[in-house]
Amino acid sequence: MKKVEGCVEMIIGGSCWWKVNLAMVMLLTVMGSGAYVLVVATQLNATAKLRSEPLLTHEQCDAIIEAAEAVAKSRGGWMSHRHESYPTVDLSAFDIPYIAKFWNSSLESKVFRRLEHIYKVDVPWETHDKEEKYHFSERTSGKSIQEEDSISSSRNKSPLYLRDLFVVKYAMGGQRSLSLHKDGSHLSFNIALQSFDSDYKGGGTYIKAINRTIHIKKGDVLFHPSALYHKGVEITDGVRYILVGFVKMQG
Repeated sequence: MKKVEGCVEMIIGGSCWWKVNLAMVMLLTVMGSGAYVLVVATQLNATAKLRSEPLLTHEQCDAIIEAAEAVAKSRGGWMSHRHESYPTVDLSAFDIPYIAKFWNSSLESKVFRRLEHIYKVDVPWETHDKEEKYHFSERTSGKSIQEEDSISSSRNKSPLYLRDLFVVKYAMGGQRSLSLHKDGSHLSFNIALQSFDSDYKGGGTYIKAINRTIHIKKGDVLFHPSALYHKGVEITDGVRYILVGFVKMQG
């Protein structure tokens, strides 16, 4: 464990945990060899966790980019108005047959299992008087959600369901960054589809609470609560692709 500019970074079994430094830390516990890290902070009465870990192979990342570019070419370009408040240059993963099949066949269960293990939530957050409150606790059982705005069938009977999944493209001749924002979901993840420094310069995900830009390796995923303010840092060279998902929870 080491302190890095206002946060504690822990590298355990190839995975990285970041403590969200919202205020004076009241409790930091590591339970067992599984390295379950819980941070409780006083400001906003919030608890939050961020984690990065390997998820996809380089070949899978390349296939996702190739499939996305093929669809973009066939429809006359990338979309830029799918999200009203903080639009990105992107394509819905479910307009890309390769990614839709990949998500439904295996990626959904992998991502949801990791989210359940990391957060074990009953109620991901409540909002009161503009103060975010995260409540993380042991999950009991849950059935699949069938909501009109869910694009996931939640076949694995998880209490989680997918709200949106899309490929984002940051390019020098197009969108190069995304301003500070929160996501309209409970939990978020983004998967790096390229290698920092070799495929693009700059970039990364800036997390306001720790005042740090996080760069993850190609194929790695970054999980975080959606209510944490974050932004896509401006690239200065090359093209950066990421696969982003917004996840909600029943109840």
